[in-house]
Amino acid sequence: MANIELFGRPEETGGLGDPQVMHMLMLLARTGRRISEIVMLDRDPLLPLNRPTPAPEDEGAYVAKLRYQQTKIDKAPDTILVDSEIVAIIRAQQQRVDEHRAADWFPGTRPRYVFLARKLNRRADRPLTVEVVRDKLPEFVARLDIRDEAGRLVDFNRTHRFRHTKATRLLNAGVPLHVIQRYFDHMSPTMLMTRRPSSRPTSGSSCATGRSPLMPGNCPPIPATSTTCWSSICAPNASCPTDCVCCRPVRPARKGTPA
Repeated sequence: MANIELFGRPEETGGLGDPQVMHMLMLLARTGRRISEIVMLDRDPLLPLNRPTPAPEDEGAYVAKLRYQQTKIDKAPDTILVDSEIVAIIRAQQQRVDEHRAADWFPGTRPRYVFLARKLNRRADRPLTVEVVRDKLPEFVARLDIRDEAGRLVDFNRTHRFRHTKATRLLNAGVPLHVIQRYFDHMSPTMLMTRRPSSRPTSGSSCATGRSPLMPGNCPPIPATSTTCWSSICAPNASCPTDCVCCRPVRPARKGTPA
């Protein structure tokens, strides 16, 4: 996220003076998690992978699991794999809290969360509220004059935009639909089907359009008698009229309706 360091810069030097919000937004953009899951991260949310640590030159490799509080779906997974950059963001926030907030706590207090409420929190057991984060975003947008295609200031208060951006990036990278569905804790792929990939050709594009096959209309129509499904992986397949390899089972097609 460009210019995110503006949050961490002191106010006397022209910044917004809030490194905590800076770290939170960095995690939102990098992980695509819900803002409620980020503010409720436990103090020690990182878990080991129980496998050899990747070599330092292996950029982007997963090095840990991030555990979050799953509040959307009962018994759904509550961890995602993360790389060294996300680990570094969490470590930086933990260090900042210890160095700048510990004097405000009762002796012997151990923080419960990574991101802490600033006031009335002597026991360090109250997380930073979503409202505090959203109150900071309009000033950030106005300061940088961030506008959309219509010339309007972007409404970053809708923090779900970060989640949509992450989903689109995964689609553009050709990640299978069922993998993305699991990552975002969706009960069905319906939500992902509304995400519109970019027009750039990707490794998962098909039909010589350079667009993701996940979006209906990007590939030739599937006949009503077909039981194939839209997929994020396309390859020659004689049994599939769209040349798309299916990644998930589908129900038998109803008469006169697409599968």
